[in-house]
Amino acid sequence: MAAAATKSVSSTIRLFHLTFYKAGSQWVRDILADARLVESVGLTLAASGIDLQSCHWPTIAQGQLASPLYSTGAGKWQLVSTADDRAFVVIRDPRDIVVSLVYSVSLSHAPTPITLLLRDPLATATERNKLQIGMFLLAQWSEYLRSWKGAADFENVHLTRYENLIADLPGELARLCDSLHCHAPQSALDAIARDHSFAARAGRQPGDENPFSHRRKGIAGDWRNHFNRETAHLFEDIFPGLLTDLGYESATTWWQSVPESIPSASMEPEQERAKLLAVLTEYETELAVTRIAAEERLREVLILHDAIAEQKRSIEALTALLAAADEVKHSFAWRYGYRPLRLLSSLIRG
Repeated sequence: MAAAATKSVSSTIRLFHLTFYKAGSQWVRDILADARLVESVGLTLAASGIDLQSCHWPTIAQGQLASPLYSTGAGKWQLVSTADDRAFVVIRDPRDIVVSLVYSVSLSHAPTPITLLLRDPLATATERNKLQIGMFLLAQWSEYLRSWKGAADFENVHLTRYENLIADLPGELARLCDSLHCHAPQSALDAIARDHSFAARAGRQPGDENPFSHRRKGIAGDWRNHFNRETAHLFEDIFPGLLTDLGYESATTWWQSVPESIPSASMEPEQERAKLLAVLTEYETELAVTRIAAEERLREVLILHDAIAEQKRSIEALTALLAAADEVKHSFAWRYGYRPLRLLSSLIRG
């Protein structure tokens, strides 16, 4: 009875996963849409991949989930949310966002106007300039990100960090369920965390990098491998107080403790060869999975096409039957049935 009661609570709400690019958005969406979590929480995916800087707020029904929704702040949430709405907000260290943006736009992201515009300049840019381009991209929505420093003021907002998700996914999911007044068995949460771990999805251990993959590295704090003291100081100048506002640093002088230079990460030729072969193997695996998924979608499309064709044939047959019935009515029944009966009826009355 308790499980049914808690599940009925979630069926009356709408959940919005609000986040930012390079904060594990698609990974989190897949977790929230996992059938095992849906079974416990009762929220089904209804809208996905919407950038709220350029698109309208999605309309979903009670018992539904919108995930991910990008680039919006606490002010917008306060304006549009209702008593039955809940927000699951996921943020990430902005410095890691910058690094991940650079790799994604340079190597792994699907062609878009932004990637087509920036890919060539990034290919020839210095490391410092690459990070500057990443900071420019972050600047488009950094103030939305900053606005969630006051998330605790909202009773209908559950905020977490990408760093917490990769460190303790079962615990974070349990806390999300608590905020929704739902319960999911710990065994289910553990299984979901295992199946959606970086190792399970990427086929690599966290930290084992494939720069060409959307799942590049799967760790927190990678910015330390790319920021020197100069770029760290530049970041603080461009986004003053952002890291302290979000709790990633305790003081705005954090950049002073960053090393002046980044250690070289050169590899031996044999190590480089092994890494390239691993990257190729990963691509082949992803391609095989994509091919299977495409074949399944094609089968579904063909089944739907056949169903539509059958429905069309049924409608045509019914239309022909109705036309024939109408013809019979007017050519036989009306002429040789109803009219004589009416004539006889009038003679009797007369």
